[in-house]
Amino acid sequence: MIRARISKLFGSGTRPWRERVTLSQLLTWTVAIAIIGAILTNGYYALNVLYQNKLVDTWAIMFLELEHEGSILSQRLRDFGKGLDQAAKSDDIVLKVGNDGGLEALQGNVLGVKNLSDFKIANAVDFSTVGQIKVLSDSGQNYLALFNQERKQLILRKTASRHFALHPGRPADQGSLYLITLEGRLLHSNSQEINEINLTDRDLVQRFIKAPIRQGQLEFTDKDGVNLYGFFSEVPDTNLILFSEVTRAAAMAPVRQIVIQFLWVLVGIVVVVILMLQLPLSRIMAPIKELAGIAKLVGNGEFNVKPKLQAFGELSLLSNAFGSMAKGLGERDRRVALLMREQGEKMRLAGEMAIARRIQENLLPSGGLPADSGLALAAVYISASECAGDWYQYAFNPVSRETVFVIADVSGHGAGSSVFTAIIAGLFDQARHRGESRFPLEEFVHHTNATIFRLGKQQWHATMFIARYVAGSGEIDYINAGHPAPFIKRNDAVESLKIRSESVLGLNADASFPSHQVKFEHLDTLLMYTDGLIEAARPDGRMFGRKRVRDMLKHSANNPASALTGAMDIWRSYLAGTSPPDDVCVLLVRAA
Repeated sequence: MIRARISKLFGSGTRPWRERVTLSQLLTWTVAIAIIGAILTNGYYALNVLYQNKLVDTWAIMFLELEHEGSILSQRLRDFGKGLDQAAKSDDIVLKVGNDGGLEALQGNVLGVKNLSDFKIANAVDFSTVGQIKVLSDSGQNYLALFNQERKQLILRKTASRHFALHPGRPADQGSLYLITLEGRLLHSNSQEINEINLTDRDLVQRFIKAPIRQGQLEFTDKDGVNLYGFFSEVPDTNLILFSEVTRAAAMAPVRQIVIQFLWVLVGIVVVVILMLQLPLSRIMAPIKELAGIAKLVGNGEFNVKPKLQAFGELSLLSNAFGSMAKGLGERDRRVALLMREQGEKMRLAGEMAIARRIQENLLPSGGLPADSGLALAAVYISASECAGDWYQYAFNPVSRETVFVIADVSGHGAGSSVFTAIIAGLFDQARHRGESRFPLEEFVHHTNATIFRLGKQQWHATMFIARYVAGSGEIDYINAGHPAPFIKRNDAVESLKIRSESVLGLNADASFPSHQVKFEHLDTLLMYTDGLIEAARPDGRMFGRKRVRDMLKHSANNPASALTGAMDIWRSYLAGTSPPDDVCVLLVRAA
């Protein structure tokens, strides 16, 4: 009977997705998503590191390859031209170089060459580097050239294409490897697409032409949209430059293969985890589903129900307790409904006030100042109601070594005051985290005044004293917006900071709040407070007053915590058990 009614409740029809999704499905996918998220996070980090390392390795390997190829080519040309600087062979060509660059054949003949300019050489100075071998061309013939400065002779030795052939490299479809002279003649290429006609149009060659350096690299996209890595390097002691281009796809192929393997492993792990979860979840979910159905029946007012399936562990205890609970729910339901009607509004208000109180407590600082701040600090806060309007805060910036401390008093009591207190605290926190090297005192005070004026509609206002101190500076900058004047103790003498703005925050959008400076040197003590401290009265109506506050500071101990504890003991003793009508906030700061 019970199962039939449960089936009716959970039968087909349109239901919200939260009812259609079972707990086992939710647990399964939660675990699966957690595993996927963890693996993807770590996998992404690992693959990103792998990609970056592979990219760095690609640059390094390509440079090493070019240097290796260049060294081999340089050695091959030196071996071929061995002795060229000592004496010419019978089949070598020897040309006398005139001062004007003209050439006179002393041995052999180079057709069509009458001047160094025919070789695209301005003058003999281009051969000034001792031992530098140049490759020159004339009428389709390549020559190995060396200039004898002592004899003013240019010695040429014919070379074949095999002298410039590079070691077997990568296939042309993955990249190109080609060799040219500084004069722009193509000597070798592993790609038929590169010839002397389009040679200077290539991005890599253009990079070398615009910035003729010995080595360089470039990432670019060719005319077909293929992403390439390009490298060039001069061959030592020659006029030759090696260029290499490799496709990004070829360079990063190992990384792509690892990504594919990683994804397959991830899929396998998720499948295994899902399968392994099904058996224990099925044993757990059957009693839970029955209890869920019974809960629906109880929710519809049917209390004569009892679980049938055998559960184990905590589920067995839950099933038994659920059955026993259902028996007493009828009578309890009536009493609870009545109680809830009576207490509902009271609980709601109490809950809101408690939340507001906790929020307000979170607005106050929880720790002290570090030694680097150059200050020692103590504070006390006494609320006259569940939600108060007094507030203080301090913050130290380790970069600028700046400490900002502030005390404020919002008019009124209760939730309204706490709301505007939270607004001021939020504005202070926002200004403190703007990333500026100095805390913007004037801007913060003016912005706070404008905000309270706009939101409070002139029905709410606040007083505030805020100060800024840089460790070792010997002074503080401060703004007093209608707040009770603080006291400063110096060498057992106490004075009042009487300079303050006549306007409080929130009553005049155009009010002015100028900043002031005062000396604050070693062992000086600053006492800030709200008006609740001085307006608190004993049973005969006499208030505590500013004079007693001055006397408390004058005779206080050097340690801020001890000084404030002693001062508040004197204050409580004066009140003789009378509860203060207003919130009390006291902040004591001492220069170390």
